[in-house]
Amino acid sequence: MHLQCEKKTDETTSRIIVLDDRITTSKIGILFDDVHSVSTYSRTEVDTTATLVNRERNNINGIIRKNIRIKNKDVNELIIWIDIQRLLKVVDQEILQEGYGENAGD
Repeated sequence: MHLQCEKKTDETTSRIIVLDDRITTSKIGILFDDVHSVSTYSRTEVDTTATLVNRERNNINGIIRKNIRIKNKDVNELIIWIDIQRLLKVVDQEILQEGYGENAGD
């Protein structure tokens, strides 16, 4: 399955993360437009209240609010923690429904 994006991705700043195929049912890579940093957060920094509503259809684990300083101004930055495994289950189901996969057309 290939999802089209409307804007051209800058290949100098984009990164493809390939997921471990022992976790997924097929080889999957996720294209990120830009990676600013990799960070670690404690559970106490994650707001999960918004994700509790309609949990079975939600692919978000939580939202992290991070205070940063840009050009001498304090700014709140929001980081969305995505449930990759749940999202991949949805993608796998769509692939099966559309007939894609290694054995499609056999």
